[in-house]
Amino acid sequence: MSAGKPRLLCLHGAKSNNTITELQVMGLNLDNNFDLVFLHAPFVTECYPGLENFADPPFYTWGRSGSSGAEREADRARSLKHILDFVDKHGPFEGVYGFSLGSAVITEFSHVKTWRDELKLRRCPWKFAILACGGASRFVTVDEAVPIEIPSFHIFGAKDRHLEDSRKIAHHWADRITATHSSGHEIDMMMHRREIEMMDKLGDFLNMRLAETRQRE
Repeated sequence: MSAGKPRLLCLHGAKSNNTITELQVMGLNLDNNFDLVFLHAPFVTECYPGLENFADPPFYTWGRSGSSGAEREADRARSLKHILDFVDKHGPFEGVYGFSLGSAVITEFSHVKTWRDELKLRRCPWKFAILACGGASRFVTVDEAVPIEIPSFHIFGAKDRHLEDSRKIAHHWADRITATHSSGHEIDMMMHRREIEMMDKLGDFLNMRLAETRQRE
């Protein structure tokens, strides 16, 4: 761990693991500015097709597909408690990164009705969010009419089959910036070289957040 860097919690997507997230955050150069902390989801599951080429098992998910309404609510509660226990032990964090279903889980947790009213925290355990290729917007149950006030940066994929989910998730955040890359439902390791406009916007967003961090110190 590099001394002095702010800490960024990183959550993977469905049927994935921390190895995949490590590749993604390297593709966004997030390791340049942050100490990265990775958290596996609570449920062991099969691999998302294709990810076995990049990471070894086991693979994890935040909510099991095909569950009934009661099972989905139980999965939601367990995933939120899983994060709560982790941040209680290892937090707080300056920011949080999430991909796909991880973005939906972060959106659910970051709403004041969740972290304050349901989980009884005094404050949200992170101050900004980076949400990439948001998916599984059905996981988000909080009221969109009461937006999340934490600054957020949303990465969309122009060819992402879950693009509408990404947009739905983004609408829950009041102070949001969006950027679109030219690919699909992915963040690859070469993105920082290929998607210059998106990386410039992300850099500006992070510079603002890091300046706020320095002001609080």
